[in-house]
Amino acid sequence: PTKCAHLLTATYVDRTQTVTATVGIVVISGTTTDRLRLVQLWNADAAKGPMMPHVYAVPGTVAAKFSDAQRVTWQSQISLDGTYVAYAVTGFTDGRAGPGAAAVAAGSDSSLSSNSPAVQVAGDLPAAIQSLLTARLQAAQSALGGMS
Repeated sequence: PTKCAHLLTATYVDRTQTVTATVGIVVISGTTTDRLRLVQLWNADAAKGPMMPHVYAVPGTVAAKFSDAQRVTWQSQISLDGTYVAYAVTGFTDGRAGPGAAAVAAGSDSSLSSNSPAVQVAGDLPAAIQSLLTARLQAAQSALGGMS
């Protein structure tokens, strides 16, 4: 079976100090077959409920009080080979709460409109992270291949 081998997270606050975003990369272990099975099972509902990413509240910063209860939107993207998942989860730093457990279970991950700052921040961030990682990995593999 697959499992989380490593986790890298960072939390950012916008310049108005009202929107907070935790971004993360989860490195997944397991056999190639297990990881490819995860890729096939991954869908938009995968980041709901127990698989929804947690926020990272950074002590001593504006984001110190950012909590899972304040998550209002999230996005995730899995790599094609299943070796990692990139995600972003956003909310507000002013204490506004995200959707309750019942709303999440019903598939209503956010009641915010698409032009809400928190929704815009989460947007395509995981896909952008994945594209950057893929480009860097391909460049590293090309460099190693050229060393033969």
